[in-house]
Amino acid sequence: MAGGGRVRFNVGGQLFETTTTTHANAGRDSMLGALLDSSWNVPCASSAGGAEQPAEYFIDRNPACFAVLLDLLRTGSLHVPPQLPEKLLYREALYYGLLDHVRSARRGAFDGDRLRLASSVPGRAPGDGTAIRPAPDGGLCVAHGGSVRVYNWMLDERRPVSLDHYSQVNAAAYLDAATLPVAVREKKRLLGNGTRDDGGGMAAFSAASGDLRHRFRVQHARQPKPFTAGALAFHGSSGRIFASCKGRLNEHGVGVWDSATGEQADFFYEPPGCALGDADRLQWLDAASALMVATLFPKTDNCSIGLLDFRDKSVAWSWSDAGTAEDKRVLHAIAMDDERSVCVINQ
Repeated sequence: MAGGGRVRFNVGGQLFETTTTTHANAGRDSMLGALLDSSWNVPCASSAGGAEQPAEYFIDRNPACFAVLLDLLRTGSLHVPPQLPEKLLYREALYYGLLDHVRSARRGAFDGDRLRLASSVPGRAPGDGTAIRPAPDGGLCVAHGGSVRVYNWMLDERRPVSLDHYSQVNAAAYLDAATLPVAVREKKRLLGNGTRDDGGGMAAFSAASGDLRHRFRVQHARQPKPFTAGALAFHGSSGRIFASCKGRLNEHGVGVWDSATGEQADFFYEPPGCALGDADRLQWLDAASALMVATLFPKTDNCSIGLLDFRDKSVAWSWSDAGTAEDKRVLHAIAMDDERSVCVINQ
């Protein structure tokens, strides 16, 4: 950029001038970083003597917030004046594409040996959350009863995913920052007109508004069947969603759906002696191209863990604590980073 490596901003009528080096600290994916792209640059004005002046951009936003964000780009430190509401600063940082910079400066580097409580939200039923899952943008969701409460990274509550009081949420997780799949237990009930509503199953909701996007249905003999959806897992590169399924007839196993359309893509029917439909834990393993399925206490007396190969519908590996000397029930299982070992946690 011409003008001696300088750039000038007129933000809400207040002038700011900085170097292109400081400006570049915003990152090219940000709104400010995009201004450095040649397709965005405006021709520099010339003074009476012919010297070029710094490029100037007018931005109709809050100048006090811009001053804080510009200082953050210069120094790497965040200093918020007492009279400036932080939520206003976060809103402006989101507009400029600098929210990650603000969050990093506010929270500091993660140190697992020196954890501290950052903030908390009061619970309507403490300890009773069915699932607590982190969001890609730093927020979280908490499933309880027939609803999923959703929070942004500042722990401000968004509109929840609310089901009827007959429903029971078994699991919820973020497919991405905008999409929240929810697994629900089937519960038979009669409506006032004598018809039956089976409920249950799985559906995708908007994480921002709580609105329903689409349902994920299980078909057996080409007919949609009611089922209870349990544990969830995702395969990001293929856009597939996995869920443990338990129906009334043959709908026992692990279902697979296309996350974009909600259409069923596959179904792994549970073999004899392997309770896939009751699975508490699913985890996709890229290196093994397999799905880890764990059925744990108290759903079953004995823990069973298997790796499912969907290519030939086989159980590639399995383990159970049945018959072992340990009398402590296995409560959780997770595949380790090398994806060649599984850690189990018992009572």
